Amino acid sequence: MKLLQIPLDKHSHHYLQFLLEQNGLTVKISYDLDDRRSLLHNSFKHNLFFRSLGKDFYFLDGLDQLALPNLQEVEVFVGKFELVKLATVKIIDNNLTYSQHYILSPFETRFLAQNGFPHEVKSSLLEFSPTLITDLHTHFAGCISGQDLVQIGIDHNVEYPSHLLELAGIHVQEQGQVALSSLSLELKKILAQRICIPLDRRMAFLGMEKIYQLRSPITKNLNAFTSLCWQIARDYQAMGVKYIELSYGNIVYERYLKLVHQVLPNIEAETGLTIRFLAAIGRRDDLEWDLDYIEQIKQMSVSKYIVGVDFLGHEVNSTYVFARQIKEICEWADKNYPGFVVRIHAGENPAHPENIRAALELTQGYKVQLRIGHGLFGVDENTLEKLKSANAIVEFNLNSNLALNNIQTTREVPIKQYIDKNINVVLGTDGYGIYQTSALIEAQAALLAGVNKEDFAKIQETEKLYCQQRDSWDSYKNNEISIPKDVVFKHYTPEIVEHKKRAKAERDQALLDRLKQINIPLLSDQEVNELLKGKQVISFAGAWYKSWKLISEAEKEKIYQMLDKLFAVLDSQEVIIVTGGTSFGIANVVQQRAMPLGFKIIATLVKDTPPMWLEPNSVTYTCMVGEDLYDKAPGLYQLMKEHHGLCLFIGGGNIVSDEIQIAINLRLNYWLMKGPEGASSLHAEQHPDRCFSTAEEVLTILESNKPWLSTNEPYWHLGANPTVDIVLTRKNPETKKIEVLLIRREDNAAAEPGKWALPGGFQHTDAPQGSFWQPGRETPREACVRELLEETSLNIKHLESELIFIGSYEGEGRDPRDSKDAWSRSTVFALHLPETLAKSTIAGADDASDAFWIEVDPFPHNLAFDHSRILRDALTVLKQSH
Repeated sequence: MKLLQIPLDKHSHHYLQFLLEQNGLTVKISYDLDDRRSLLHNSFKHNLFFRSLGKDFYFLDGLDQLALPNLQEVEVFVGKFELVKLATVKIIDNNLTYSQHYILSPFETRFLAQNGFPHEVKSSLLEFSPTLITDLHTHFAGCISGQDLVQIGIDHNVEYPSHLLELAGIHVQEQGQVALSSLSLELKKILAQRICIPLDRRMAFLGMEKIYQLRSPITKNLNAFTSLCWQIARDYQAMGVKYIELSYGNIVYERYLKLVHQVLPNIEAETGLTIRFLAAIGRRDDLEWDLDYIEQIKQMSVSKYIVGVDFLGHEVNSTYVFARQIKEICEWADKNYPGFVVRIHAGENPAHPENIRAALELTQGYKVQLRIGHGLFGVDENTLEKLKSANAIVEFNLNSNLALNNIQTTREVPIKQYIDKNINVVLGTDGYGIYQTSALIEAQAALLAGVNKEDFAKIQETEKLYCQQRDSWDSYKNNEISIPKDVVFKHYTPEIVEHKKRAKAERDQALLDRLKQINIPLLSDQEVNELLKGKQVISFAGAWYKSWKLISEAEKEKIYQMLDKLFAVLDSQEVIIVTGGTSFGIANVVQQRAMPLGFKIIATLVKDTPPMWLEPNSVTYTCMVGEDLYDKAPGLYQLMKEHHGLCLFIGGGNIVSDEIQIAINLRLNYWLMKGPEGASSLHAEQHPDRCFSTAEEVLTILESNKPWLSTNEPYWHLGANPTVDIVLTRKNPETKKIEVLLIRREDNAAAEPGKWALPGGFQHTDAPQGSFWQPGRETPREACVRELLEETSLNIKHLESELIFIGSYEGEGRDPRDSKDAWSRSTVFALHLPETLAKSTIAGADDASDAFWIEVDPFPHNLAFDHSRILRDALTVLKQSH
């Protein structure tokens, strides 16, 4: 074999490609098209190296291929300090062979992409391959890969609400329901990708909730339910799992439960998998809704397939908040269903350290099976002893914990602490489809956390014992039952709904009244943009209320000194400060120091901001960025992105940790104060290159004006690097105004990230990287059609000959990557779409994070590169051609 591909990660999105040639070996990183700009790809380039005869070979800066001399054996490693041996390649009889030593899991690829270096690999990972027979912590709607889920939706004629397609970045002209089958192959692929967390990304909890929302038209479709169950069963069968419990809210309703009784006997007989369900209750549901839902659970528990309840959702409140619901279930189960599972998501993040203790207290004395979902935080020796006494089971879901930013490394995972205390521990996927994981991958993550062979024997024993207990608990249930009718709601009545609606309106009005009372304006989005235009925008976020109290007096004094020195130097006429606006923590400290010096401060509020948290003369302006405190960050940091702001984080708790992750994902110019107890210092340990401690360091950051916005990749070829751009216009079918199709460049694009631009990209060539570009692989017109399809999902192949040549553009500093040795040369085409295509669905993909039709009057401003000039030229030509 002259060509060899070695997978680098479990899902085989990245390969090492070895090519045996006369003068030696050429090795190249090969990757899926959608991953070519990814953080993971760049991290592989910087961390892979090859060892032979005691000499190491690395990829040169900016290159992802390497020429090796004639060597008979090459070892492949990843890492600089923590080395992981991936494979050994040998040349035997002028052919390539290899042995694979290790493949990175999703946990490791996300860590590598996020941190720029690989996670430490324990020697135990290379010693044995553990197996799991259960997945007790998984969610029905989170199972199934994106590709399979979309296909099931198509097979069952599922229609997708247009507003959810918009949420996925797929823009349809018509409002209402859109059949999945009507989407193009490219759009189906985009949707499939956006209902999973990418393998090189982490996100805040709200991002995961958005993914569940995007999955819901399929996962909550009754017609698709049977196929979903079959697919889940086959997936687990392939993993070798024998027993699962799926958390699913709809399972307690008659129409779903009837289907379960019809299909599960056949599914279980064919696959050998036992499937049971937990009824899902949200941690932040309305009490009245929950009380009616609990009555539904009680009635439907005659079914052997419903074995418990799952209190789930973002852990932003205390378990005591829903104590009544827990007690209601426990009292009923104690009398009617011993062994009924009461799972409480607790300790997933550090916001409420009492939550595991509360779960123990509220279930104590009842004959229920207590299960703790996640259990990462809030455990002391006393709590461990109580968990053991209660015979509780703690479920670890390490891939989801990292993907959702709840842990930064496995060093924070206390799984060994639990096992060493002989507490029952199991591993779960938390929804293998969303996190792109499996039972085997979860076992590998546990090994990363230090779990050894003896520990796994205990985990496997817990699995077996639980399955035996479940058989015993459920043995009294009759398989032949009549499914009851749904209960009539008695608590969540129309009157209660109306009352809650009025309360929300009164809340919103109270905030407006408070702002009027203290004479602080609430700006519109347009007014905010005008205020920030051309200014240096600096946001301060961090410790607030409880987390501020955790910061030592010595560290507080350092914060005061840093802020005083910083504000003494900054120009109050050129700098605008963004805070949370309240009279607590960092926001209050910043406001008290900046306002007297004449700085304009804009407070970013949410509708749920308590009015009395706002004080007179604390800020200059306010604006609204969300509904409640937990969805504040996306609006705030998108605002910072649009105005190229500097984001400073100082201490903070779980909410601030999520904000830091959002800043990372948006590729913002963010910095972490090292020292104050809390989130900023915790993240600083993983990102030491993003730290500051003094005002002088912040001022240096401002002076250098080098936001972390670009991968700074050079061109691949010497001399001119041919690119193409297209100016595509249409007459809006509704407004009849002329619009141009623009894309927003990816946040990690090699140049002008996050800016609006014309669709386009590099013209393909077969010339090797580092040489002069050579023609022959595709024409400029073909490249133009291809790039448009890749970046917007719009196919105009049949109109290729009608593209109007506008001109060739190069030089004059049009691209920040241009140098005397390599530069871009863009060939530009234009086309006005016929009316038959004006309603085509579009979506940003590949190098484009989004795509939109934008009116040309007023003329779009602040486009990337020299695209404003190109657009003006093209509009002139198009006008003349009509």
